[in-house]
Amino acid sequence: MRGKSPQNPRRASPHGSAGSQGGPVSPETPGARHPLLSDTRRQLEAVCNNATVALFIMDERQQCVYMNPAAEKLTGYSLAEVQGRALHDVVHHTHPDGTPYPLSECPIDQAFPQNNQEQGEEIFVHRDGHFYPVAFTASPIRDETDRPIGTVIEVQDLTERKRAEKELRESERRFRALADNIPQLAWMTDETGWIFWYNRRWFEYTGTTLEQMQGWGWQKVHHPDHVERVTEKFRRHIASGEGWEDTFPLRRYDGEYCWFLSRAVPIRDESGRISRWFGTNTDITEQRETEEALRDADRRKDEFLAMLAHELRNPLVPITNAVAILRARGGQDPFLERQREIIRRQAEHMARLVADLLEVSRISRGKFTLQRQPVNLVEALRGCAGDYLPSAESAGVRLEADLPQEPLWVHGDAVRLCQAVTNLLSNALKFTPAGGRIEMTLHRAPANGPDRRDRAVITVRDSGPGIPPELLPDIWEPFTQGEQGLDRSRGGLGLGLALVRRIVEGHGGSVRAANAGTGGAELTLTLPLVEAEEPTWPPDPAPRRESSGVRGRILVIEDSSDAAETLRDLLNLEGYEVRVAFDGLSGVEAAQSWKPALVLCDIGLPGLNGYEVAERLRRDPATRGLGLVAVSGYAQPDQVARGRDAGFDDYLPKPVDPEHLLRLAAAYMDRLHPAPFHSGS
Repeated sequence: MRGKSPQNPRRASPHGSAGSQGGPVSPETPGARHPLLSDTRRQLEAVCNNATVALFIMDERQQCVYMNPAAEKLTGYSLAEVQGRALHDVVHHTHPDGTPYPLSECPIDQAFPQNNQEQGEEIFVHRDGHFYPVAFTASPIRDETDRPIGTVIEVQDLTERKRAEKELRESERRFRALADNIPQLAWMTDETGWIFWYNRRWFEYTGTTLEQMQGWGWQKVHHPDHVERVTEKFRRHIASGEGWEDTFPLRRYDGEYCWFLSRAVPIRDESGRISRWFGTNTDITEQRETEEALRDADRRKDEFLAMLAHELRNPLVPITNAVAILRARGGQDPFLERQREIIRRQAEHMARLVADLLEVSRISRGKFTLQRQPVNLVEALRGCAGDYLPSAESAGVRLEADLPQEPLWVHGDAVRLCQAVTNLLSNALKFTPAGGRIEMTLHRAPANGPDRRDRAVITVRDSGPGIPPELLPDIWEPFTQGEQGLDRSRGGLGLGLALVRRIVEGHGGSVRAANAGTGGAELTLTLPLVEAEEPTWPPDPAPRRESSGVRGRILVIEDSSDAAETLRDLLNLEGYEVRVAFDGLSGVEAAQSWKPALVLCDIGLPGLNGYEVAERLRRDPATRGLGLVAVSGYAQPDQVARGRDAGFDDYLPKPVDPEHLLRLAAAYMDRLHPAPFHSGS
């Protein structure tokens, strides 16, 4: 508050004297002491001289009789220059814009308090001409009769404080401009969680006012299903001082709810104490809807792949069964044996590819299971070349395989390794014109790594145009492809070589791509070798018994007639008595009346599905103890788990390896079924 007293009519002129006092009074002049200066002068001067605030002492005519060193520093004037003068003439004779500063507008010059202190703010001008703000306090000095005989004025320079206040106001202005225009809803609380400020976005979204929302009023726009949980969690974090994060719906001005991600962080003072919290709410409604759509699309994709795999697996079942039957009943004709082996190998490849359909994302990340065993690379690559030879011949390309005579053994997955080599051959064939040549070589390289193992080096070279230099660094990455024509004769998804790299690296090997010196591409795989060893082939099925010695009863519940009949024929050849049911209900009835030792049951059956068949058989005391094995194209983890819950002892994905199935059947007949529940092929 700025104080102001009536103008003193006895004010001296700017250059006037003390009148009857005989001229300006100097505290340094002996015998000319002003009545205000007493014998305690030395003590007072010591106090004043060491004060940090500027002190002025004015007489009853408001002329300066004393100022301390802090006042000299503040004004740029010495005491001798100011004594006997009014402060107006010294510190604010003009405005900052250069116009005169009338005496009537100078509060500090009007301050001659009669009873109380007077306080206010002024603008001083320094001796060097610069202006600066000050705060003053004027207090009366009275004699023994309580008559005012002067004024003591304390003055503080406000320059730094004003600058800080201006910067604070500017910072506040920038903050509010920023906070009001960010896309988030923003708010601040005190240390207790009481919200005292929201940004403009909050009010625009909610259609509320600060009076409605301050404190804990924000609960009014929270969804009633979430507000209690959110409030409890928010209070816990306010109490603990930990940053807070939550998601919940907030009501919009039109009554609709949108989902927000809310975060709040504590703001601490210099001592580390939390003084307030700053929070934001980010609208994630669209993000949640997108995520939900992606989850829904992913679910539909999984359902589609599961159905596709089921439909593709079913035809493979009779093929693999027929091959096993031909192998059991066939003669020793080498030509027929070679054809049967081709069918068997290609059916196995097809089965693995179908299984991959259910794990597309795992393959793209290289997360697939390797079924390791000793593999003779010489024989494996000879088989790959033989399988691929007809494709090369039909394209007019000569395929040559340069393989060593002695075996080279690796510990790996024969099917995956053959898949990798076949992908290289397929890639080479895409880029080799008719009349060209593809050469596949295999040789042993001496050990040069820390494991001290020799390496098998597989190289596929072609006589095509080679790899564009800009693609060489990324040729093994997913979706890397060169330019394609409209016919996409060299098309594909760009995943073949990426899969090759992951298969090889999964075996502890490495890949390399280069352009051959004579033209064409040269792709190389390197694999660690192991000591020569024979593979541990599965034992042959138990020899068939004659019809006089039936090994046991097996019920096959399968709606595919080809799959059911070939499985029945295969089991008959092994000496089992087999019946077939083509739907779930007749399968349950057959099991209850015929009482087999083992039931092989499909899942996707008409009428009762396989899960329902299992549940009924497990509930019936007459069939509760029989062996129950699911054989199905539905083999997702959740489907396998459901089969376990329904009561199946084993869950085998189609197509089942006939030899594995015969061993399993023999175990059930001998009551040697492994426990607990397991699944696999």
